[in-house]
Amino acid sequence: MKSFILTVALLQGTQDLYNSANTDFEAGRWSDAAMKYESVLKEDASHIPSRFNLAVCYTKLGNTDGAIAAYRALLDQNGTIYEARVNLAIILDQSGKRDEAGEQFEKALELRPDDVQAELNLAMFYMRGNDIAKAYPHLIAVQGKGLTSPELYVALSEAEQFEKHQFAPPVGNLLFQR
Repeated sequence: MKSFILTVALLQGTQDLYNSANTDFEAGRWSDAAMKYESVLKEDASHIPSRFNLAVCYTKLGNTDGAIAAYRALLDQNGTIYEARVNLAIILDQSGKRDEAGEQFEKALELRPDDVQAELNLAMFYMRGNDIAKAYPHLIAVQGKGLTSPELYVALSEAEQFEKHQFAPPVGNLLFQR
């Protein structure tokens, strides 16, 4: 009975600490929140909300390596958390780790294949990297899903111009041929 009461007291303390961390998180006190989430995770390493929020805190604090590690640990624990995949992809992309970022954007789309935003995220990722051949089918898919936005039309226009010029014969050579 003593061990049960001790366990309940620890869990209540962890829950109070988590609630306090959330208060700091919502107030933008990233460092305070991060310390509290770290403490919660020492007590319960499987607490997904703490791991996710810790990754966000690290991102806000500019601790890119810590954020990447936290998102990876979270995804090792549960690979189906779409938001964690997208956030990790963005951080990896910003860190110049394009191949890893692309993998995460691809996995995010696999989690939500009918999600227009997931498809657009992947298309725009490829467009930013000038990988138009990979971007174009996703841009077309986004358009087919009914999204209309200036961002989409600009990207489609750029992709179509690229496609046109890629397969057009060189103009200079035609002028001097008979």
